[in-house]
Amino acid sequence: MKQFGWYIAGIIVLGMVILGMFVGDVKKAKTPLPVSTLTNTAKTTDKTQANPLSEKFDQTMIEFTSKRPEQQWLFSGSQMEATDLAKFTSVSKSTIQKAENSFKTYSNIPEVKQFADKYSGKLYVSLFSSATNAPMMMGRTGDAFKGHNDPSYLEICLFDSKARQNPRNQLTLLSFNPRFNSIMLASIDFKEPWFSAFFLHEMYHVKKFREGAQSSKNNQYGTDLWISEEVESHELETKVLDSATKGKFLAAVNAIVEKRKDQTDVNLIPSSLTLEELNSLDGLFPPCSKDEVPFRLSQYIFTTGFSWLEKRFSGAELQKKKIDYYRFITSQFG
Repeated sequence: MKQFGWYIAGIIVLGMVILGMFVGDVKKAKTPLPVSTLTNTAKTTDKTQANPLSEKFDQTMIEFTSKRPEQQWLFSGSQMEATDLAKFTSVSKSTIQKAENSFKTYSNIPEVKQFADKYSGKLYVSLFSSATNAPMMMGRTGDAFKGHNDPSYLEICLFDSKARQNPRNQLTLLSFNPRFNSIMLASIDFKEPWFSAFFLHEMYHVKKFREGAQSSKNNQYGTDLWISEEVESHELETKVLDSATKGKFLAAVNAIVEKRKDQTDVNLIPSSLTLEELNSLDGLFPPCSKDEVPFRLSQYIFTTGFSWLEKRFSGAELQKKKIDYYRFITSQFG
């Protein structure tokens, strides 16, 4: 009963928050390529211009994303789950352990070492339940309540599948929400090393926001400065994935880039990728669900493009080219 009392207190402390609480905030999130758009030709303002993302590209994307299993969510959004404290506690501890393992496993990467030094032992978990329309404390209640009142702690807010499906929430699988100063994470079982890659991507946004970096300000949305932080976050993902595969990931990327050494336009990279090449990258990792595949695909396309640019440019010019490439890719897919 004491545990359940803490559970109820958690709801009271955080308050009842309406489902639309996330609307209107500019979130720093991993950039997926939505599957719903992968089967459509890219958007162009001038219909007389050749579309750089060809029909062949569309077909490749269909084949790459097909035959993926449906995602199994840890929380569906049922009323029963909203009172299942044992399940909350179990998932909370598992989530914190996976996050701590990310810090430990990839501490050889300087940025990750900084995250670990600052946040290891200072993570707590809540659940945004569509059944109660409120974030609820879960797991190690003492840590959770301390963290809620201590700005040096970091909240990881899990959400259920119904919350994701509600368009008012504007939830992607994972993002950093600066208004609530928390990482929003889908309650699905991401496999390694992708959990670490995704989580540490968002940790980079946490770091920038809490340092007061201009690239994290809402009024910078869509600018070169704002995009530069996204580029850096995706580059951190690349480091994680390459470390996890002991260099095989970038070796496979470089093999793809080498075949395009005579290509003159980086924006044509996505349309030139073959199914075989995409599978050479994805085959390095455990299979994923339909929900996860757009996030993997975006990382493959960004990493390949960035690597191609690195062989041709340097310094400030290279950074500007990467920003332009990121803007092109995201504009094409909406």
